[in-house]
Amino acid sequence: MKKFVFIFVFFLSTIMAHSNEIKIYYAEYEPFIYRDMYGELRGFDYDIISSFCTKYKLDCDFIQTTFPGLLDAVKHEKCDIAVGSIYVTEERKKFGLFTIPYLHSGLVAVIPYNKNYSFEDLFKLRVGVKRKATGHKYIVEQMDKYNDLNVNIFDSTLDSFKALEYGYIDWLINDYYNSLNLIYTKFRGKYKILSIKKRPLFLAESDIAYLLPKKNSALQKMLNQHIVELKKSNKLNELVNKWFYITKPITLQDYLTYIIIFTVITVSLIFLTIIFLLSLRSNRRLRDYNSFLSAVINIPSFVVFTINKNGNIIFWNKGAELITGIEKPKHLKEIFDEYEKIREKCMIEKTKIENFITTIKSNKTKTLLLDIYPLNSSNSQCVFFGQDLTELLDTINSRILYENLFYAIIENSPNGIILIDNELVFINKKSKIIFKINDSNIYLSNLNENILDYLNKFKKMNEEEFIFYDIRDVAEGYIFDLYIKKIITAEKVYYLIILIDNTEKIKQQKIIQEIQRDEIISNIVTSVVHDINNILSVIVNYTTLLKLDSSLNEKNKNILDKILNITEESSNYLKSLLNLSNIGNETKVVFIDNFLRSKEEFFRQLLGSEIKFEMILEGEGVTLEINDNKLTQTLLNLLLNAKDAVMGNDGKVVLKKSVENNNLIIEVIDNGQGIPKEIKDKIFEPFFTTKKEKGTGIGLYAVKIFVDELNGKIEVDSEPGKYTKFKITIPINHKKSN
Repeated sequence: MKKFVFIFVFFLSTIMAHSNEIKIYYAEYEPFIYRDMYGELRGFDYDIISSFCTKYKLDCDFIQTTFPGLLDAVKHEKCDIAVGSIYVTEERKKFGLFTIPYLHSGLVAVIPYNKNYSFEDLFKLRVGVKRKATGHKYIVEQMDKYNDLNVNIFDSTLDSFKALEYGYIDWLINDYYNSLNLIYTKFRGKYKILSIKKRPLFLAESDIAYLLPKKNSALQKMLNQHIVELKKSNKLNELVNKWFYITKPITLQDYLTYIIIFTVITVSLIFLTIIFLLSLRSNRRLRDYNSFLSAVINIPSFVVFTINKNGNIIFWNKGAELITGIEKPKHLKEIFDEYEKIREKCMIEKTKIENFITTIKSNKTKTLLLDIYPLNSSNSQCVFFGQDLTELLDTINSRILYENLFYAIIENSPNGIILIDNELVFINKKSKIIFKINDSNIYLSNLNENILDYLNKFKKMNEEEFIFYDIRDVAEGYIFDLYIKKIITAEKVYYLIILIDNTEKIKQQKIIQEIQRDEIISNIVTSVVHDINNILSVIVNYTTLLKLDSSLNEKNKNILDKILNITEESSNYLKSLLNLSNIGNETKVVFIDNFLRSKEEFFRQLLGSEIKFEMILEGEGVTLEINDNKLTQTLLNLLLNAKDAVMGNDGKVVLKKSVENNNLIIEVIDNGQGIPKEIKDKIFEPFFTTKKEKGTGIGLYAVKIFVDELNGKIEVDSEPGKYTKFKITIPINHKKSN
């Protein structure tokens, strides 16, 4: 009986242990999930899944595969969860269970930063796409529609980005969030995402979710609950900002990594310079220098070796022997996991390759930084110079390394660095540009006053380190996160200040806010037009009934006709407001002089009898292919602004048309109160108004949108207390902008 109980308890404990084991298959896709240079898993998806595993105390085993392998694992129930920016499609729903979506994304077009393609241009150009990705399927479908489409397929997203960099393709298709990350981290200033009116152009949209085998419905519910909790607590938005929307601040660890790389490059350059100088010496002393060269090559901490075209190792120095523990390997594959990649770099790329980081096979895993140089020798194809980074990484926190390397490397930091040593201040190259200072060493009294204020605030806080966020008063045109750290040594106290440039991050946030504003405007305009047009319809109906009364005299009938005309003009004006929602964009050929004459009575009624209205038509007659409702809206917005400016001031408003240098000029001039200089640059911004509750702030914004569509320009000239003049210039042979 005891034996039976023991066996039962043993099997029960085994089953319970296995119930907590979760197999998570993933396909590397930065920044969703990937391994960094140290082999650690990171990314947006990894943060969500690892927090899920921690919350439910699950033993999660992450297993890497390809994207097709990911879908295969779900189909054949080899995994519990599939991770890696997986789009929700009807086809995938047939063999798996999707969680609730945690991101809405889509395919976008990535183009060179200096290009301005339209959507129609794309399908006349060379396009790149990752093999078997969602974008691959999309472009195959487009090939039936665009016969001349030139498609180039790549094994990885990074390969397609590099092909665009070297000009092998003109644009590429990729996921929106992955494209944002690559543009921020690896190709800053080189590419942009094709947008229409500041909105990313999605070629195809879809939700992103996690995929599970159909048997795992219970696990699906747990993961759904976790995603909902992340959304409610705003932690999901924090992860989105962390991985996609902002330029990540450089940490102290990043700086130290740069220090290591810069040191290795410097040593490499010194070493190569020595070799070059030796080669220039006369043959008379060649024997002596050969001895010296042999000693240099065999430096114990430095790897030097050469290979032939087959990957066989021809030369292997003492340093390589000591670092790897291998006397002399015969082939690259004996010591490098990435031997094929290394051999290809040697054979295919005929120029030198610097800072290639890889790991080597040894009793202990080591990290090696390689510089690869091609050779013209018939025997050797490439020479490799390498530095062992393992010891440097192990001792990175040592005080000696920090103090010796800080001053040498921090000079080239992309952010402003300030080190305060009592009354002496060291500033790096970026700081000199920010503060327009020529010297690297200045006195504390000469430091920027605002920086000194923040330093004094920090000292009063009695903290070891602190960050002041979104600082705008330090330097014009910059927005910083101001990081201050107190460094205490045996001899003295230092203060380290890092100015982390967030200007680009703020610009991106502003773009997102503008998109949100546009959506609000669209909803407001659509609602207002619908409601007021219903009211105008009632006026039209009652006026039409009154006209049927036979007892009306001719004068009253004329009044009713004017009411109908004004109501119709008002209805057309309201409909034209839908321009802000991209509704009603039809165009036709309009004779401008006839158009303005036909609206004169309407404009006069709009302004009222107390305001003198004058219309002046100068120059030759002009025809434009234009949306006449939008033109009416534009003139009404300007006239209504003029009416508000001159009320009670013996007001006068002039609408003037003229022709200059093949441009149509329309001016609206009033003798009102004018526009203060301090707000003159803001009047075309959405929601900006000086009329408080009477104004919406979308009138002049709508005018600017319409003029921009015609490739025209609008200018304002005003003198407070005297006049205001709005001048619209439209090319007569204009082409409508996209």
